[in-house]
Amino acid sequence: MADGMNPRREYPFTGSTGALWIGLAPLVLGAAALVRDIATDDGVPAAVALAVGAFFVALFGLAATLVVRTPGVTTRCDEHGVTARAAFGTRTTAWPDVQGIEVDAPPSGQIAAEGTPRRFAVVYDATGRRYSLPNLDDRRCAALDHEVDHLRAVWQRHRGADWQPLTEVQDRITRRRHVNARVGLALIVFVTAMSAFVVGLVLCVGLLVAGVYPQIGDPDPGFVVGTLLHPAALMGGLPVLATAVAVTITLLRRRSH
Repeated sequence: MADGMNPRREYPFTGSTGALWIGLAPLVLGAAALVRDIATDDGVPAAVALAVGAFFVALFGLAATLVVRTPGVTTRCDEHGVTARAAFGTRTTAWPDVQGIEVDAPPSGQIAAEGTPRRFAVVYDATGRRYSLPNLDDRRCAALDHEVDHLRAVWQRHRGADWQPLTEVQDRITRRRHVNARVGLALIVFVTAMSAFVVGLVLCVGLLVAGVYPQIGDPDPGFVVGTLLHPAALMGGLPVLATAVAVTITLLRRRSH
């Protein structure tokens, strides 16, 4: 890293909590109506209404606290170390105590909904503990890999001449990479195959109800119905084809990274 490069960096929360408040409001109103109905029901003991009301107060109090604290969630780094401030706690690790900074791609990210982070930055400390860096993910940070490279450069410069990799922690980091790759691919195969099978089954039932399939003794239905739309093709061939396409796309994406 160039000597003139500023080691200080901050990745604050850049979204809005308005949608969270809007989504929370009808839940609160619904819970209030439920508690009122319980409280006014002569057949329900007052203790039950009190317990249910206390539960909802605690639940929505926790949710409101989370929403209020969300704008303060951030990741900071400077010449001393990296700080991850979450909604309910802050963790700071000095550079000499950092054993690795990785872009993690957990298996669940392979099938995550659109708009959900699929890859995010994590830090491994000298004890082997792993924690994520808030706002450093592929949803909130377009240049995720570039920013992680910057963090690594700052770490490598300021960790000190006495820093040594700890074999146990480094092995854990390596195992995590391999497990993510294997499990992620297996999860894609399973989900794709099952989804395609269900689609094929629904198509078969629909074609059967519609009278598309011939009865015994009927003439040859032709290539489309007899081969392409055959139940074996829809419930067997379709999952195989869909899985092959999904695996190919996944491997190409990994190679591009």
